[in-house]
Amino acid sequence: LEHPINTLGDHTVSIKLHPDVPAGVRVTVVPE
Repeated sequence: LEHPINTLGDHTVSIKLHPDVPAGVRVTVVPE
């Protein structure tokens, strides 16, 4: 991650599976 996730809710995180294959992963941040 370029910046930490500081807020609750749904976020999309970009990842690189391969230099030519970008992908996005949805992350849900909830309170503990």
